Amino acid sequence: MKVASPCRPAVILLGEDEPLVRMLGVDVLEDAGFAVVEATNAAEALKTLETTPEVRVLFTDVNMPGQMDGLQLARLVHEQRPVCLRIEAICVRNGCSEKSKRGEERRALA
Repeated sequence: MKVASPCRPAVILLGEDEPLVRMLGVDVLEDAGFAVVEATNAAEALKTLETTPEVRVLFTDVNMPGQMDGLQLARLVHEQRPVCLRIEAICVRNGCSEKSKRGEERRALA
């Protein structure tokens, strides 16, 4: 069930390399009333951000193929975007259960 909104929905960039996980993410976010654009890796996400300035949220997997992972992507986007166009970054890592790894990820985004 799609949520009707009198305003334009917020645009979320979903970065996920696993097709089924990405499809599920898109479905959940769209059902919640958001507009979603997709990227399968960090390089594609950066290109999408250049061509889609209305993106306001970056929701990305931490482990992605290519030269940059999701944490590096979030950091770069945070550094490059002006304050007035700030993007909120949300990173998700599947299978991360070690406290030290979670702590390192939190510090990386700080």
